[in-house]
Amino acid sequence: MTVQIVDINECKKNLVAEVPAETVDKEVDQLAREYVGKAKVPGFRPGKVPLAIVKQRYSNDLWQEATEDIIRRSWKAALAHRRRWDHGSPRASGRTARSAQPRPAGCS
Repeated sequence: MTVQIVDINECKKNLVAEVPAETVDKEVDQLAREYVGKAKVPGFRPGKVPLAIVKQRYSNDLWQEATEDIIRRSWKAALAHRRRWDHGSPRASGRTARSAQPRPAGCS
């Protein structure tokens, strides 16, 4: 994963992070396992929903939560590297669609 902070002005910075698809897939798998215990799907007892059905049914939610977690961790790592305090939460922008190719995403 490559992380870069781009200075826009004194108060505003952009974070550009390129994350391998494998990293996002691992994060989605981990979140799907957590969802299995909470998911309520007709025809299945709570906590007994197969992982494949959870991934299929909640794919957009899983992907969105995974990318937000990765952006949050990338932001904290970049700030720690530059030794600056976080004065606000990152706002995601330009998130790309799911694909096997790594693509840059930004936040400010």
